[in-house]
Amino acid sequence: MSDLAVSNVGNVVYEVPAHLIVVGNNQRLEGNTGFTDQSLKALADSIGEDGLTNPITVTAVPTCACDEPEDDGGGRCVNCQTEMGISYLLIAGERRYRAITKFLNWATIPAFVREMDHVQQRSVMAHENIGRVDLNPIEEALVFEEFTTVHKLTTAETAARCGTTLANVVSRLRLLKLIPEAREMVARNQLPVTHADAMTDLREDMQREALKLLGRANPTFVQFKQYLVQLQSEQFQQIDLTSMWADLVQQGAEQQAAMRGGSAELVTSEALPPVRADRKDTAGDIMVRYMWDLAEAGHQDAAAAVGNLMQVMLQFRKVKNFRENPQFNPNS
Repeated sequence: MSDLAVSNVGNVVYEVPAHLIVVGNNQRLEGNTGFTDQSLKALADSIGEDGLTNPITVTAVPTCACDEPEDDGGGRCVNCQTEMGISYLLIAGERRYRAITKFLNWATIPAFVREMDHVQQRSVMAHENIGRVDLNPIEEALVFEEFTTVHKLTTAETAARCGTTLANVVSRLRLLKLIPEAREMVARNQLPVTHADAMTDLREDMQREALKLLGRANPTFVQFKQYLVQLQSEQFQQIDLTSMWADLVQQGAEQQAAMRGGSAELVTSEALPPVRADRKDTAGDIMVRYMWDLAEAGHQDAAAAVGNLMQVMLQFRKVKNFRENPQFNPNS
């Protein structure tokens, strides 16, 4: 074997033949945008001018003609009795490796050669990739799933191994509960992670229905959460909820655009119950009372619209919380 195969526990940099370096499985899906030619060319230009200031990291792996190479200690394979060869599995520095091999054509690449078990290899790869453009949220989830299922680590241990937070591990693993269509949209940055996470506890048919809304409109996260609540409610099973919400979201967007342009008009209807209010009421009192009046009169869609508005107003503290107002007790 080559002297390069010797375990290196220091910081000695070896010149490893480029053709012997093998790229490992970093859980990247087809279409990953972390390695565009433009970004790699810019990196190659920098390396060509300044040199490789940060060597890549590899680990030596035995190779031979059989599927399960195992060195007998004398340079021959235990299983097929042929002479063992050597290659180097790329552990860290894939962008540097790709830039060099694609645009600089170096015969050798400066590298640290480390001895690592499989879990150590995957940990270093995860550190290298997670939190950068290299992996999208679904790819991150697949990395975490490998640690928790294949290597039997807890989510806390996985977070420590991968150099991320426990909350990030848990939230990414939740994304694997999505249907394939939703996963694909997250991977392609066509579905916000916040919206996707809100869908993870839905049945598959409801996830597909939610994707229909996202295909027709661009709801805010608050709007989308309210839609999902109604989607799971038996009260709304008999109406085309998705179409209704698509229209509401579109109307809201048009009204906001009109307001920004100074041409907005109030939308009113004499067919709805009158708004009850007096000078002692806060805006929250008026809105909640009207929501209940609408619901009692059978105008469920209008009541839900007022409720949605009230929810957002409370979230952003645009109105006083009506529950704190002694003039109006919602439980009375």
